[in-house]
Amino acid sequence: MSEPDTPQDNGVKKISERAVQVSLDEFTFSVIASNDEGVTVDGTILKIFVNSEIEVSGSGFLPNSSIEIVVYSDPYLLGTVTAGNDGSFAGTFSLPESLDIGAHRLEIVGAGNNNAEKTVEYSFQVVDENNPNLFQKKGMFDDPEGSAKTIGGLAAVAAAVAAAGAAGAAAGGGTGSSSSSGSASPTAHRVAITAARGTSARFNSGSSSDNVTDDEIESLETSHDTFLSEDQAWGDKLSLWGHKYITIWDAWLPKATIRTARFSPFVSKSLNDGSYLRAGTGTFWGLLPIISIVFAFWGLFTSVGPVGEPGASGLTGVMVIGVFDIFSGVIGISVLILGYLFLEASSNDIGAFADLRFVFGLFSLACGPAILATSIRTIRKPAARKNNEWWDRVVDLTVGSFIAGWMTLILIAVLAQYASTGLKFETMNNKIAVIVAISFIGRIVLEEVVARNFTGRLNRLNPTVVPDQQSGMKWTALAVRALITVFLSVAFIGNCWQLWAGVTLFSLPSLINEFQDRFPSKPKVNRYIPQQTPTLTIVELCIMGILGILLATIGAGPSMIRTGFMLFAIPPIIIAVTSAVGRETIDGKSTWYLDPSFSRSYRLGGIVILLVLIYLSEVFGSYLPLFV
Repeated sequence: MSEPDTPQDNGVKKISERAVQVSLDEFTFSVIASNDEGVTVDGTILKIFVNSEIEVSGSGFLPNSSIEIVVYSDPYLLGTVTAGNDGSFAGTFSLPESLDIGAHRLEIVGAGNNNAEKTVEYSFQVVDENNPNLFQKKGMFDDPEGSAKTIGGLAAVAAAVAAAGAAGAAAGGGTGSSSSSGSASPTAHRVAITAARGTSARFNSGSSSDNVTDDEIESLETSHDTFLSEDQAWGDKLSLWGHKYITIWDAWLPKATIRTARFSPFVSKSLNDGSYLRAGTGTFWGLLPIISIVFAFWGLFTSVGPVGEPGASGLTGVMVIGVFDIFSGVIGISVLILGYLFLEASSNDIGAFADLRFVFGLFSLACGPAILATSIRTIRKPAARKNNEWWDRVVDLTVGSFIAGWMTLILIAVLAQYASTGLKFETMNNKIAVIVAISFIGRIVLEEVVARNFTGRLNRLNPTVVPDQQSGMKWTALAVRALITVFLSVAFIGNCWQLWAGVTLFSLPSLINEFQDRFPSKPKVNRYIPQQTPTLTIVELCIMGILGILLATIGAGPSMIRTGFMLFAIPPIIIAVTSAVGRETIDGKSTWYLDPSFSRSYRLGGIVILLVLIYLSEVFGSYLPLFV
């Protein structure tokens, strides 16, 4: 049933499910789309397919005069008709197959009764039949439930990364990620390595704080990787390492990792991330940034759509390189971003602020999945020798690849939100997420190969101890983080009081971390703080519970998104407080479920927790919907 023929302010009204009428002075014309299923009128905007036919009819033109029907942006003459004796006309036209997806303008050009040229126009949209949202404008609250889930997913990962960073600084390598190959405890081994190298590290009640402090990418945090092993493998003894041209990067990149840590932990981590590749390939690692740049230019040369989004193949290539080496991904995406800004400087299709948010989204896609996956679960570790170590590697493969793929889906959704339009990249999100997940599996395999065959080189090229970030830089980073969070979050919820309250709440975990020494210390609490995947699952459970309550009480809409933005910060705050109280460990005791007596329960429970997390993430939501 069609809606009432209510005239609009712009002289356009909907007259049926597939037709609109345009009136201007004495001129009137109607546009009717072919009877294809899916062709609709949204408000007064006709949305039709590329292969559709349109019937154009009207009146008010000079009798027996010639009338042209033209479609823009690039002018294309659909055809010419002749007005009848009464000045009316009608004709059916096929849209050109070369017409791009997105907004276009139809112009009716002819002579009025006074013989003066007259143009009447109407804006419509061409829609991809298989992807109706492609290149179509999307409002801030068009998909409130999807937006809320995206914000909730980001909050869950932020909390899990912060908890993983706190656990990684605990005594004895509480996460099991810093174990040595000898019989000495990891803490003792770290002390020995530190003393041998003549560096200094701070220890508090048996806890090591020699990790780099946290920094952010898209309001998510990262920490430095460690690798501790005094073994030598066959790859360390190869004669090619005696040639200077093969070891160009060996000296200055580890030094750069250490020196930049005082100013930017993110830069330090990026420089260090590819050390496992440099340990196995030497100078040839330098090809990786070059390949990333090639993909960046490929993305620029194949850019599509009104936003000028980079081509999917080129951008995906940069993302894959970023999974294997964050630094190379950063180089490639930096080139791509500079090219994008250069191309967009003159046209400014989506606006300056939206362009900047889009740039943040692109940057996150290039390095975010690898940063988040390796922060929640440390994958750089000595070669697996025992059954429990091999099990640890299997967990790396499953958990790490899942998180990398899941975060890819979230970051692509964020990118589309920043652009405020349906992106072509978004229509391939599942395929790209699978590619990133498979790439992460390849990275874990390479990490194990290098740790097993180039042990000494990796131990030498991967700095074990780096300095803390300077105090002034920490506070500057916190302030900048809050400003960036405000700038980016406006795209989700608008400028409202909930935005400022939410940003304040999301800043609290970082502040708690800075003042954790002021909290009472309860070492026994450390035994019961969940780590890594369990943390992520628990936080995601809390967030989905909050989302379910909001849907049941407020319903999907702007209020639900804005309220959720604030409430989703509560689980990260609880995690931060718990980590501060349990910052010290009981000597010789790790998290209770990591005790050897619980090994079988731990493995079975880990599988269950991962399956629950996958369900909560709604990666397979079309088959296993969370909310019906």
